[in-house]
Amino acid sequence: MSAFPCTQCGACCKRAGLHGFPMKPGTLICAHLQDDNRCGIYETRPAICRIDSLCGKGISQEEVYRINARACNILQRSQGIPESFRLSED
Repeated sequence: MSAFPCTQCGACCKRAGLHGFPMKPGTLICAHLQDDNRCGIYETRPAICRIDSLCGKGISQEEVYRINARACNILQRSQGIPESFRLSED
């Protein structure tokens, strides 16, 4: 796999306030999340938003992607996001 298969559901960005990101007023939603669920600062986003930055630190890209796919699916379920956005955990 050459890139993490993000489905742009916005689930992780809608909980970004839990990680100290700037938030939209009165929410936990990242201030940089746009209405189309795309990042407004994608090219300069912080390292925590760059899944590939976790690869090569004693864990393979495949395992990093697998772990993140599980986390994405858990967040999606908790936020009622349709199953069409789910990632394969294989």
